[in-house]
Amino acid sequence: MRRVMAAVLSTVLLTSPAWPCGYGPDSELSPDELDALRATPCNNVCPDPGCGVPVLTYYGNSPFFTHPAAAAGPVDVAGCFAVVRVSGTQYLKYESAGATFDRETSPDGLATWSTGSPVSGLSTQPWTRTATPGVQCPDPHALGTDGKMVMYYNVQVDPAVTGVSGWGIGRATSTDFGVTWTEDARPVVLPTATHFPYMPSFLDTGNHFLLAYAWVCKGSPPVSVPDIHVLKSSDQIVWGALAVPAITTGACGEWDSGSSNRPRMLLAPNGDVYMFFAGYAWNPTHLQGCGAPDREYARIGVAVSRDGGSTWCKAPQPILEHNPGGWNNKHVVKPTLTQEPGNVVRLYYAGNGSAAMGLGIAQTRWIWITNFAANFCPEAEPGLEESIAPDVTPRLEMGASPNPTLDDTTISLRFARAIEPGELSVSIYDVTGRAVRTLYTGTSETMPAEIRWDGRATDGARVAAGRYFVRAHRGAETLGTHWITTLR
Repeated sequence: MRRVMAAVLSTVLLTSPAWPCGYGPDSELSPDELDALRATPCNNVCPDPGCGVPVLTYYGNSPFFTHPAAAAGPVDVAGCFAVVRVSGTQYLKYESAGATFDRETSPDGLATWSTGSPVSGLSTQPWTRTATPGVQCPDPHALGTDGKMVMYYNVQVDPAVTGVSGWGIGRATSTDFGVTWTEDARPVVLPTATHFPYMPSFLDTGNHFLLAYAWVCKGSPPVSVPDIHVLKSSDQIVWGALAVPAITTGACGEWDSGSSNRPRMLLAPNGDVYMFFAGYAWNPTHLQGCGAPDREYARIGVAVSRDGGSTWCKAPQPILEHNPGGWNNKHVVKPTLTQEPGNVVRLYYAGNGSAAMGLGIAQTRWIWITNFAANFCPEAEPGLEESIAPDVTPRLEMGASPNPTLDDTTISLRFARAIEPGELSVSIYDVTGRAVRTLYTGTSETMPAEIRWDGRATDGARVAAGRYFVRAHRGAETLGTHWITTLR
């Protein structure tokens, strides 16, 4: 068993200056993160984008609206954090807290959160280094509702074991709703002498696994113009990198000319992969700390992949902006998202303004996110580097003929990879993710090679003209999807 060891740099902790070069009291980072990123003052080893004073544009067309629970102010603190929905009555929030993570609970994920308590089991492997902070930037995921979870996170690595020092990416599992964790015996991503992977995001697409992270340069200008990299795997053991970064920092004059970081991926009802990320404008006149130029005006952007994460289209406008008249009138950063009933997406973020930084909440429906992205992003073409591409063939290949169709269509199904025997269903959904009709429920052994759909919903009414997708699934696990267009 082997893991692709990608990169992360040595973190040097100093007693001075009081702030890392380029950061100050109004930075978007928490105190723990500031300590973790402390670097040699003004060593200027990282590329400066060379941009002039930004022309700030407030686009004002976000599909998200502020949740009433967070309209007047932040509902909680927000360091490098993540929120995960375990069930309709249990939400968990993990937040960087020095040597480990604090774990908070909420019945609805809104204004009421328990006092945080530290989790156990992290930074225990020989390849990790005991430090404060020892772990950062959690990305936990519930594997059902029985307490099983997986988490990717930043962890300090031991140079005596790994040959490098600084932040790497680790993986851990839990069976008790994330109170205690068992750390993998090997790291997922390692640092190099010049860069480190930061702020990981994990996604199970149903066909393969994705891992995104910001690839950050050591030194100053601090955290300068990082790109977002994506790895792909069929087993969470061997990871292959894309041929080029998934997301690059914007050019001078674009809203994210200073940084693209903190990715968070989410699977849309139609199978597309959406990546939400924090972006900043570069402002050479905004000086902090030792006097270096800095990023400013943080907003949240989005990119979409229509081929399972191999290629990405980044929208040229942010999908969530700071609120000029609200408590978060300076920064909105650190996105983390949950899927809610009714095809609702809830976006948690760290907001910053005249008051202290805190946890904000916004939400919208999937249809408005997909409509926003469709304004900018055409169909993508595959671009995975073949030499390192893992096997990401869908487990179930699907087709439809005729397609488009004026009446009925025949859906073909063929297993491209072996799966464990068990029950599965084949269903039709509209573009909002609403279930239209279930065409088959049975076992994988008895599934027919072809299923006819007469273009009607469960109630017998003919569906309206438009795009629909057929999805074969086993519970929440997607085995294959295919688009069908109906005409009238």
